[in-house]
Amino acid sequence: MASCSNRLLKLVILGDMGVGKTCLMRRLIYDQFDVNSFPTIGVEFLTKEIHPEGAEHETFTLQIWDTAGQEKFHSLRTPFYRGADVCMLTYSIADRNTFYDLQYWLKEFIFHAGVGANFPYIIVGTKLDLADELRDVPANWAEEWCQAKGIKAICLETSSKTRTNVDEAFHAALTIWIQNSAQSPTSNLDFSFRQFELRSEDLVKINRRQELEERQRRNYCCWKM
Repeated sequence: MASCSNRLLKLVILGDMGVGKTCLMRRLIYDQFDVNSFPTIGVEFLTKEIHPEGAEHETFTLQIWDTAGQEKFHSLRTPFYRGADVCMLTYSIADRNTFYDLQYWLKEFIFHAGVGANFPYIIVGTKLDLADELRDVPANWAEEWCQAKGIKAICLETSSKTRTNVDEAFHAALTIWIQNSAQSPTSNLDFSFRQFELRSEDLVKINRRQELEERQRRNYCCWKM
């Protein structure tokens, strides 16, 4: 009986506040969609095991980092870019300003993660369920933007509300990492026992997010009563 290997990959999700980064991650992990989801405070991460097609005895664990989109959390989120294997840049198809801001997020990530030109990206347009009535970003813009920037990426549009292409987006992240690894000898590393060290103050910040979110939920419920 063949043994199964497991590799840990770190994926960082970036984008403006309100584009749906948290909804995207929670739909994948918990299959839940919360209309009243609160903005991320600092950073939060969850993990998901994914089995690539055609690799029966290989499992990848995606360590998915959800980051705060507000500028005031800049210094809190950027240290967690280091060690990323894939970056997911997100925008809302119903707000072209969030698409224009991809340039800001790309620049910030490259600077703080210290990655090269061949680093793999996933470009995700969110809120596809609003396409018929509120589309503000043409479907071809993302691929044209990637070509203009010369970045290696897979582009797709998703809806966390209907779960359209949510699983496909994260499988695409794995696919482009595998493709990039095959082309870059330095990327063919064994991540089976890979660890990402967190300072104690970072763990406090992560735990603080859940505490503040729960407090906000209680206040919201009291206001609704």
